[in-house]
Amino acid sequence: MEMKIDASKIKAHRAQRAWSQEQLAAVADLSLRTVQRIERSGVASNESVKALAAVFETDVQSLSRVATGGLRPRSALRVGMGFAAGAFVGIAFFNGVTASALDYTVRTFINSQPVATRTETKADLRPITIPVLVQGQEQARVRILASVLDSGNVRLDLVLYDCNEGGCSRVSQPAMETKKGMPARVEWAKDTGEVIAYEITPNE
Repeated sequence: MEMKIDASKIKAHRAQRAWSQEQLAAVADLSLRTVQRIERSGVASNESVKALAAVFETDVQSLSRVATGGLRPRSALRVGMGFAAGAFVGIAFFNGVTASALDYTVRTFINSQPVATRTETKADLRPITIPVLVQGQEQARVRILASVLDSGNVRLDLVLYDCNEGGCSRVSQPAMETKKGMPARVEWAKDTGEVIAYEITPNE
């Protein structure tokens, strides 16, 4: 089912974050063609509108031209738990995003046990997807879009996925801000009870 939305609001939200259409498509897990069509026509499927609303940390009604149902509830999510003092983490909107070469390290945990470490280089405004594998079976994945703010801090836009034999489904899309050299952490619980955590440290 398709609905009418205010395309100018989509463009304004995207411009506020200094995202291209390609970057918005990557973070929202939509195709570039879908984003282009939505911005051109102001028509989108319910699922596309929900994805965009989640990315922009707003509700469906604020994007639509007619009354609609709300977003589905998110799973329990903890952001910024247990990372070094002095860094700021929150779910918010940020201005002053610039493209700058950035290296960062991602440590992945299951039930507080480290399972993988991965370092990305020159990851400026380029989404990276990291799967969590246990005995060859994907349990979760995270998509990370890192941006350097004009303040020198680093913004991390995440898309969290729960995976099982039937595929992967989006859990939540938190945004975090931290400083270079300071780890930011997010964790969430799967329906099966495992707690997945990611610790992301922008390298100085």
